[in-house]
Amino acid sequence: MSLPVLAEPIMALEVAMQDMPQAWHHTDHNFAGGIYARVLHVAAGTVFTGALHRTEFFAMLASGRVRCRDSNGLEVELVGPFLAVSQPGTKRAFFVLEDAVFINFHRTDLTDPDAIESEITAETFEEV
Repeated sequence: MSLPVLAEPIMALEVAMQDMPQAWHHTDHNFAGGIYARVLHVAAGTVFTGALHRTEFFAMLASGRVRCRDSNGLEVELVGPFLAVSQPGTKRAFFVLEDAVFINFHRTDLTDPDAIESEITAETFEEV
């Protein structure tokens, strides 16, 4: 299996940042009718990586402005509100230019955020 073009650099960034001071963020977990909405509030100046998802889902930048580079090499600046369908096996790195609110919408009957994370995300590209 060949990895996406920027898979290794984004994974390496994630590992390097684990030992750095962690930026402020807040996460809300919402549930309705088999849908989990994860709301992430992130401060300007933050650099972070998103999870590697196993499933297709809606990803929304509800407000704010960010630079995003994904594992396939696409780099964009996004301004909220912005809605996209995120494909399985895509990993992203973000630089938050203005305070931002992200919302991901996932299908699941689970209601424990840790169990949902285990269900919908992968640790490596080979798992996807």
